[in-house]
Amino acid sequence: MKTRLSALSLVVAVAGPSLVAELSGVSLPGSERSALAQPAAPAPAADPVLETARARFKDGVAAFDAKKYEEARAAFLQAYNLKRNPVILLNLAQAELKSNHPDEAGNHLQQFLHDANPGPENRAAAESAIAEAKKKAGTVKIDVDTAGAEVSVDGVLVGKSPIADVYFVKPGTHTLLATLGGKSVTAVVTSKVGALATASLAFNGTTAAPVAAAAPAKAPAAGAPVAAAPAKTPAAPTAAAAPLAPTPTPAPAAALSTTADTDTTPAGHRD
Repeated sequence: MKTRLSALSLVVAVAGPSLVAELSGVSLPGSERSALAQPAAPAPAADPVLETARARFKDGVAAFDAKKYEEARAAFLQAYNLKRNPVILLNLAQAELKSNHPDEAGNHLQQFLHDANPGPENRAAAESAIAEAKKKAGTVKIDVDTAGAEVSVDGVLVGKSPIADVYFVKPGTHTLLATLGGKSVTAVVTSKVGALATASLAFNGTTAAPVAAAAPAKAPAAGAPVAAAPAKTPAAPTAAAAPLAPTPTPAPAAALSTTADTDTTPAGHRD
C-alpha cells in the first residue's frame, strides 16, 4: 500500500527538521530539553521577509494537498524567491509537473540536484521526475566552443559555458545567445515534445558579431546634391539623327537621419 507524501513531508525528507522549523514555525523535538541546559537567549527580532516566506510555504503545502497545483506552484515560487533555499525547489517542481509546466519543473529539478546535495533516495526521486519532464517538454543540448561565455535562451540567462545539463523548453522555436569579451553569437533551434535538439554556438572559426552596435553611417550634409549616374554612351548617330538632349541635373536629396535606435544591451537568471 503506497502512502502519499505531502509537500511538507518532502521538505522534511530532503532538508531535515531545521529548515522545516524555520519555514513552518514548529518546535523541534528535544528543543525544550536543550533549553534547560543553555542560558536563556533573547528572542530574535521578527524577520518580515522570513515570515512572508513561511506563510507562502504553508499556503503551498495546503494547496498541494488539496490538489490545487497551480496555486501550490505560485505559493512555492514566491516562498523560494523570498527565501532562496534550494530544497524548496523540489516542492516547486512537483507542483509544476502537476500543473502542466514540465519545462520549468525540469530546470528546477536539475537546479535542486546541483544546489541541495540530496541523499540517494531523494536524488533518485528527482531524477525520476526529470525523466517524466523530458517526456512532456522539449530539451536543448547547448554546445559552446569557448568556456566562460554567458548563455541565454529566449532572453533568460542559463549560465556560463560549458553548459553540462540539457535545458528544458516549450515546443517551438527558440533563440540562443552567447556573449564573451564584447562579442556575441546566436543560434536558433526548433524543439518538439520528448525530443532533444542541439544548438552550437561557435566563437572560433566564425566572425562573431560585436555586442555594441556599430556607429551609424555618416549622412551627407543637408542640401548636398546626390551624384548623378553617368549618362549612357549614345550610339553613333546617322546622318539624319538629331543631337541627344542634355541630362537634367537631379534635385538635391533630403538629409538623412544620423541617429539609429539600436538596443545594445545583451539578453540575459538565474538564482
